Amino acid sequence: MKNLFVFCILLVVGLPVPAAVNVTVCDPVHLRPLWHNEVMLGSKVSLLVHSDANDLWSGGLFIHNEHRPAGMLSWRNDDPNAPAGQASCLEAAGRRAFLLRWRDSWMSGFDLYTDELSRTPGDWFVLDYTPLTEGECLIHYYNHSSSFTVPDPNKTVVLANTASRDLNDDGVVNYADFAIFSSYWLAECADPNACGGADLDRDGVVGLSDVLMFADFWLWGTPNWPPEITPGPTPEPTLFYSITDPNGLDEISIPVGQSVRLYLDKTTIDNDVAIFWLEALISDPNLGWIDNTPYDPNDPPGDGTAELLAWPRSTFFDYWGPGEIQQEGIQFLAASFSGPIEDGPIASFIYTPVMPGTVTLNLYTHLDEEQAVLGPMVLHQYEPEGQMQMLSADDPIVVEDATTEKTTEQMVEALEAIWEESPELQDTVDEDEWTDFIEAVKQSAETESVE
Repeated sequence: MKNLFVFCILLVVGLPVPAAVNVTVCDPVHLRPLWHNEVMLGSKVSLLVHSDANDLWSGGLFIHNEHRPAGMLSWRNDDPNAPAGQASCLEAAGRRAFLLRWRDSWMSGFDLYTDELSRTPGDWFVLDYTPLTEGECLIHYYNHSSSFTVPDPNKTVVLANTASRDLNDDGVVNYADFAIFSSYWLAECADPNACGGADLDRDGVVGLSDVLMFADFWLWGTPNWPPEITPGPTPEPTLFYSITDPNGLDEISIPVGQSVRLYLDKTTIDNDVAIFWLEALISDPNLGWIDNTPYDPNDPPGDGTAELLAWPRSTFFDYWGPGEIQQEGIQFLAASFSGPIEDGPIASFIYTPVMPGTVTLNLYTHLDEEQAVLGPMVLHQYEPEGQMQMLSADDPIVVEDATTEKTTEQMVEALEAIWEESPELQDTVDEDEWTDFIEAVKQSAETESVE
């Protein structure tokens, strides 16, 4: 019996490990992974099947019967002389990889097959998804090595078909759509067309939530995407956001307890920006906090200390408050209907350090099509010199039974720590001068002890 048990273990260990095959929702042009699952009506997304191994593989992507009215899967055909769907078979799948279209009373979609000999790890197949109606659509992924039954897919991709932001149907979400949107601001939408499509959340009023939804797809294209599989060269950045102090510095030293106003700054190169949605994130919320008291549209701007400085801008779109990525952070949303927003400070907020340490404030843009360069802010936080040096009768350093030697050692350690943790001090005082100052402190203490 024991020998049989050992044999079974060896048999299991010896079984081949299936390829790590997965499916990712991507943009249809460059096949970059998307950060959200919303698909705007009139646009497309792609489902990319990729693997980190080169095992022989077959699988499929299917929409089950109840979700067929919501969306449609399609293969790619860029050569009328090639077999149907050949453009959906990518190079890594092998020269003889192929697809089979499938449709029955249960589901519709495609079976996918790699080549027996020439496959390699990488991107294997790409299918396009087109939303047909608003609502949820489930796409089921099957790996035939582990799942053959319809009710048991290996993975379910949930896509949320959402209303179009391309309000004038010209193929892109831009200023023209923003003009239509703003014309319905705060309008009550009793009409069946939802205020020309501006009431994106369909709650009957064009309000703040609709602005946030509109911003999600700023500059999003809606034409039929060409089957461009290989990304072109990376363009030079034309949009830069950063966090700085009032002097324009992105790295400072600051004593614990001292608040500082920080600024979000925008710089562009041949790039007009009329809307931004940025969020500042704290690397360690235990070391400091941001006043992210939200903007109050009923009594603007509210009780907080944050502010929007962007100009020109349409102030009725103003918003700031706790972050969506990080609640301790702060997000800003602003838009301009009268032209591009000028470069320079576009927003500000108050940050307060509460403990010594180094904190990085990172930026995140919710408008992922911007391809912006995001500059962080670094704060070196230290105990104020007064707390370390000003001695009182209650301080344990000066209790009656403390020795002068111990007091001197602590003072010297404090002075050395100030030098190490204060780049600003290092820029203004030479290290030798600071060392001489410490020696003078030692000598002064020794003289006092002798007296």
